[in-house]
Amino acid sequence: MHTKYGNYSNLSFSDYKKSLIDRIWCLIPLREEHCKTIDRNVERINRELNGLLTVSGVEDKYIITVIHLLEHSVHEEDFSVYRSDILRCCELVKKIGGDDNV
Repeated sequence: MHTKYGNYSNLSFSDYKKSLIDRIWCLIPLREEHCKTIDRNVERINRELNGLLTVSGVEDKYIITVIHLLEHSVHEEDFSVYRSDILRCCELVKKIGGDDNV
């Protein structure tokens, strides 16, 4: 992936996406445990994704969709909808940068 700071190798960016997927997936058990700081976890991830949009210089539709789904998830009361949205985010992260080999 090309950024304004240089290029990320495919392996490096793939590792980053795996890490991001892990952190997003962890939102499911946090919600099950009624974690009071889950909104801060979502805010951190969304800030990071916004930063990725900035450094890449590309308005990646997958990043934008993940940001929107995560923001909505904070207020979702139906756990099955919440879980579905989080799992969808994980699948979308795989597609960021045009390479879904994660």
